[in-house]
Amino acid sequence: MWIHRPDGQERLLLGREALVLQGFPVRLVEEQLDQVTGAFQHDLAGNAMSFLVLLAVAQSADRKSTRLN
Repeated sequence: MWIHRPDGQERLLLGREALVLQGFPVRLVEEQLDQVTGAFQHDLAGNAMSFLVLLAVAQSADRKSTRLN
């Protein structure tokens, strides 16, 4: 993903930024993230489902099951 900066420059999204956008608690695991590359962090963000996504799916399923009863 490209980031468009206010000064007109563009750059790729950093791995840590991708994790933040997925809703991962980056501050809680900063020591572990410092031990892996930015590319690996990017892969983690791209291949994982965040808690927020799982919560939305669970809430949706709960609402549907409530309506059926």
